[in-house]
Amino acid sequence: MHRTRNVPADAKRGRALRRVKIVGEPEATSWVARTLSASGVLVECHDEHDVIDPRFFNYWPLVWVARPDAFGRGFARLRPALLDVAPQTPPCLVVVPPGVEITDELVRRIPVKLFELVRERDEGPLLAMRLERLLLLGHENAIMEPLRSEAKRNDILASIAHASRDSLDLEEVLGAATSLLGKRFTANSVEIWFLNEDATSCTVFMDSREGDESSSLVGYERPLPDSEPFRALVASREPYVVANRSELDPSSLAFSALEELGAMSLVGIPIHREGELMGVLGMSWAEPRAFPPDEIVFFGRVADQLAIAIRAARLYGNLQEQLEALALEQRRRELADRDRSRLTAMLVHDMKNPLSALTAALELTRDKERRSGDERLAKMLDGSLASARGLQGLIEDALLVYRAADAPETEKRPTTPAEALSLPLEEARWLAVARRVTVETDVPKDLPKVSLDPAMFRRAAANLFGNAVKFSPPGGVVHVKAEIVLDDGRPFLRVSVTDSGPGFPAAEKSRIATPYLRFQGSETVPGTGLGLTVVQKVLQAHRGRLDVANNDGPGATFTLWIPA
Repeated sequence: MHRTRNVPADAKRGRALRRVKIVGEPEATSWVARTLSASGVLVECHDEHDVIDPRFFNYWPLVWVARPDAFGRGFARLRPALLDVAPQTPPCLVVVPPGVEITDELVRRIPVKLFELVRERDEGPLLAMRLERLLLLGHENAIMEPLRSEAKRNDILASIAHASRDSLDLEEVLGAATSLLGKRFTANSVEIWFLNEDATSCTVFMDSREGDESSSLVGYERPLPDSEPFRALVASREPYVVANRSELDPSSLAFSALEELGAMSLVGIPIHREGELMGVLGMSWAEPRAFPPDEIVFFGRVADQLAIAIRAARLYGNLQEQLEALALEQRRRELADRDRSRLTAMLVHDMKNPLSALTAALELTRDKERRSGDERLAKMLDGSLASARGLQGLIEDALLVYRAADAPETEKRPTTPAEALSLPLEEARWLAVARRVTVETDVPKDLPKVSLDPAMFRRAAANLFGNAVKFSPPGGVVHVKAEIVLDDGRPFLRVSVTDSGPGFPAAEKSRIATPYLRFQGSETVPGTGLGLTVVQKVLQAHRGRLDVANNDGPGATFTLWIPA
């Protein structure tokens, strides 16, 4: 119900119509209404019980009128009603009766930001002007307040985004977020609850409380059935709002939980992303509080930002776990490889000495039988000796391949190429006779000496010669040539081996020195796959190189280059 006062006709002349709604107790509004009406202002007076509909604020300017002695009664009752329908309280005229002193204490009791103090009757002529100024300020505030509010909210979102960008520590990010929200919204508490994997309980991950650090509930696990509102929020994924605890059933768990928090109002916002519910953001306040729709939307944006931070932290955590698992597996493999290499090196080293003794015994026995004229037994001993030398070569190859990275430098000494190549050529000829392959050599005896580790060099040459013989077909020819040449002005010992085999796949050229590598089609050719690995090891020790090329016809040419 409202009362409208008519504006006198003469008061309308020469001026625009002004109108205003006044809300308050009749004893406070009567003098204000009479004075404004006399000034030509159209006035609607409303009882505080009329303020129940948001549309009440849509049309006319609103002034809230109260006396200082009413702040503890009608004023206090009116404020929650206004907060229920409008996020911002309207401008307030505080009418001071004659004889009442205006003190700092009186001003501090006024619970609104925008107000004007007017003294009853004494300031009647100035009341319209005071009202215009008040409404003008209220209009500016109405424009600026949403902008300030939006700026504050954007700043909060940006701060949370920066925290999640600068750190992947979830506790640090969420701690910063809860502290920021608590301070900016003067909240009683800010909590983030994580839904546990079994979906039957939740755990407080971060808890910020105003002025009481000891009351933190971080790590506290709570069964979902104990909280109907929480379970409803989890099920619906819609915000849960309590504007005033007094509106709840005093026997309900929600009422008890708010009472335990010391809160009168609360909002719970689900934190979810891409169909996954991660948890709930909960904020409470010590006083009853309205939650306008735009603020609920903002809290939802905060929850979205938190969901992104949580997802990023989880992905980072999973990545770290996988990297640690891979690193652990790599360490295990390295240890296993090292142990295997040590065991292999130990075994082949221990086999070398008795095999050397056996080879020497076979050579002495063969020479004796040839002197005695028993050629049949001498040939048998030749075959045994070739097998022993082949096995000895395999052992020496294994020792080279599994040579420790910190092994001492090889001992090189001036050696003639013909001397270094004599034994590998002899072994290649024995093998060639068995496979019906011809070995042609061009190794001048007068070639100058070259600094070599003779034993290592013999193994490289033996492997190249042996491969050439094994891959050449019966009736094929293997040609070996050694010479000193200049390359870029520097002298090199160049040893080339040309076979008449099938050649090698051009695509595999970069992998020819890979241990145990066997090219397709070489399955029927005996060997371990270590031959070219040994060659590469020897050349590295001599700072040389290996060139490989397929011939124009069948076969391939392998060329050793060693600085002379």
